[in-house]
Amino acid sequence: MPKVVRSIGSIFLLVGLLFAGVGAWNFWHSSQLSANGQQAQGQVVEIERRRNNDGKFIYRPVVEFRDNSGVRYEFVSKHGSNPAAFSRGERVKVIYDPWDPSDAMIDSFSTRFLFPLVIASFGSLFAAIGGWLIYLRITHTRIIASLKQLGVPLQASFQQCERDYRTKINGRSPYHVFAQATHPATGKITSFKSPPIWINLTSTLENKEVPVLIDPSNPKHCHVDLSQSVSEDEFA
Repeated sequence: MPKVVRSIGSIFLLVGLLFAGVGAWNFWHSSQLSANGQQAQGQVVEIERRRNNDGKFIYRPVVEFRDNSGVRYEFVSKHGSNPAAFSRGERVKVIYDPWDPSDAMIDSFSTRFLFPLVIASFGSLFAAIGGWLIYLRITHTRIIASLKQLGVPLQASFQQCERDYRTKINGRSPYHVFAQATHPATGKITSFKSPPIWINLTSTLENKEVPVLIDPSNPKHCHVDLSQSVSEDEFA
């Protein structure tokens, strides 16, 4: 398993937690405003158009309303969409903070519940993927550490060193060493695959045996030990 998996998992986890936090805060803020705010009639006076990171246009309504004192306020909705969810001149219900009328929102299901839910769900999914990747990497690392300490050594015949073009890490494809031997736990001829590496070891290992560490109690747990041929920096 590439070392970069843990970094990718950490990024997914942090981004996911950030989005989940933003979604949760938006839901809390909307709930507080709904419970303690004042209602007013507003009107969409303009549709603001902005490009998002994908280059697509997002449309957000600019709403005008008056508070209980008759003072005019204007705000841009925090939530946008494509196509536009509102049209210019459309009348909408508004909820605003009586202590700070500039803190206002359109009183609609999408504003109060849907947008926060979508953001929080998106964040939770990213966080779950990131956490799972980190878990897989940590579990894999622990298995390898256990095999290095307690694994039964086995000499396997070198078969080939093959480039894995399906995997790209910073635009590069790593290699895997394949070796073959009879597994003592199963009695079957088994092919063992090394961790990803950045160098081609064909000339180094050709016609030689490759050390493999195995767990007799779990045939799936094995480790092709390339520590004599590859430095730590040369593992992908």
